[in-house]
Amino acid sequence: TIMFKNGAGNYGVRVKNGVTMATLTSVTIAGTGSGTGGNGEGSKGVIMDGKTLEMTNVDVLNVGVGVEAKKGGTLTINKGKIGFKKDYGIGVWGTATATITGTTITGEGKGKGVYATGVGEVTLTMTGVNISNVAMGIEATNGKLTMTRGRLSLRMGGTIMG
Repeated sequence: TIMFKNGAGNYGVRVKNGVTMATLTSVTIAGTGSGTGGNGEGSKGVIMDGKTLEMTNVDVLNVGVGVEAKKGGTLTINKGKIGFKKDYGIGVWGTATATITGTTITGEGKGKGVYATGVGEVTLTMTGVNISNVAMGIEATNGKLTMTRGRLSLRMGGTIMG
């Protein structure tokens, strides 16, 4: 278990310069305390700056942002839970590729379950992903989105299944 204090600039795990591949397996990453504004603001569970990150059975809880992949690279999330308080559960930026399978993403009535956008093309593939209690399920621009056997349950009570 990795516990860290919520607040601006704080994070649980960051994969950056010089690391070509990182693997997280059966780990819980959790923010503690209320952070800025009482909603975990500023805290990020996992940050990936390029290269490759594989997460299996990882729970990221009580954070402003769950997982963020930027500057290209490949993010793979297999199973696990992401519980975020404010901005988004998973963010994919730049030319990153993300494959998310069998994962539950839960908000607190606001924010986006998955936010994918880039200068180049972002590729986002989701299979069996359940997103609930968010203001917006998925926002994707400038790339390719594929969702199979998933479920979106929005804050207003609407449900979309695929």
